[in-house]
Amino acid sequence: MKLFYSATSPFARKVLVCATEHGLSGQLELIQAHPIQNADQVAAVTPLGKVPALQTESGRVIVDSPLICEYLDRLAVAAGKQSLMPSLLDNPNQAEDDARLHALADGIMDAAYLYVMESNRPTEQQSAMWQQRWTEAVRRTLAFLEDAFRTTGLPAGLSLGGIALGCALGYLDFRLADLGWRDSHPALADFYGPLSARTSFLESAPTS
Repeated sequence: MKLFYSATSPFARKVLVCATEHGLSGQLELIQAHPIQNADQVAAVTPLGKVPALQTESGRVIVDSPLICEYLDRLAVAAGKQSLMPSLLDNPNQAEDDARLHALADGIMDAAYLYVMESNRPTEQQSAMWQQRWTEAVRRTLAFLEDAFRTTGLPAGLSLGGIALGCALGYLDFRLADLGWRDSHPALADFYGPLSARTSFLESAPTS
């Protein structure tokens, strides 16, 4: 399988973490391809021109990180590994909670990434209004999750939603450290601490 990815993308990191946790890293050929700097290369793989994108052994291309992670999860389960996705049949409430956590984490990544892209534009072209909206979206979602974790406790076990949140928080550390999210979100910090120390997170940490 070929994974087209950017080393600084939190979405790509989510895929890499899932692959490592499932013992599938050795089956991935990693191809670094920046969606802007290598636009033609990425567009040749996926018409969306976005990474990550996974080309399976059969040549089929899977786009969007949640779908890629679900595909890897199915491969792992077929090989006898435990799923990272709670079962809708066995525990529908847990499955729905984890899917919501995954969506909220991806939303943090989206907003943070758009903020960073806007900040990279020439100063006179930047929109303070959009930067504020994206920052507020991140802050609101962090506050929502902090309250949820304090109310119901930290998520138990390793899951796809938890991995996504870990990658989102890691991206804030990497690109938006000035937010200082730990200062007012101790439950999230408690969640992220042991997760970030896992081999899968250490090996996939973004570099400038």
